Amino acid sequence: MNKKDLLLTFALLIFSSFFLYSFISTSHNTWLRFSDGAKYADVARNIVQGEGYISDFSFFNINLFRDYKSIFSARGIPLGMPYAISFAFMVFGISDFAVMATSSLFYLLLVLAVYFLGKQVFSPLVGFLAGLAVSANINFLDYGTSGASESLFSFLCVVSTFLIFKKSRLTNFLFLPIVLLNIL
Repeated sequence: MNKKDLLLTFALLIFSSFFLYSFISTSHNTWLRFSDGAKYADVARNIVQGEGYISDFSFFNINLFRDYKSIFSARGIPLGMPYAISFAFMVFGISDFAVMATSSLFYLLLVLAVYFLGKQVFSPLVGFLAGLAVSANINFLDYGTSGASESLFSFLCVVSTFLIFKKSRLTNFLFLPIVLLNIL
């Protein structure tokens, strides 16, 4: 990575962090404004507390009264975000901050992945402008602060696309696991 690429990457991270901070400071809601974030955080809390991959509230499924240990199953919930949030819970403790930090991390990684994809396919300027556009997108800012899995899913989609355009032995090795993570 040359100095220009490093400078563009650093500038994108600064802009993205500024947009994220501005969005969080002007928003008066917590991450609970998005129901998926609450579901993922609930499952993550149960994972950290050693109760397994379960949820403490209903998803309106048929197993409502059959399973007495975990009244409500979490089988239909994708694995990626609850496990990422559970890792953040282990690092930061079970808190709103840990949920928002997880989403924010995937938001920042998404911005960087868009930059590197644009740089790989077109030019560093196109990559920078594309990353800037994603970082200022109100929907991605919302997903990046809500605990929703959209930031993770978008990041994995962009990384998968980047690996298609990148020609190396490492990308051939990484492509299938990342595509499988997208499915999960």
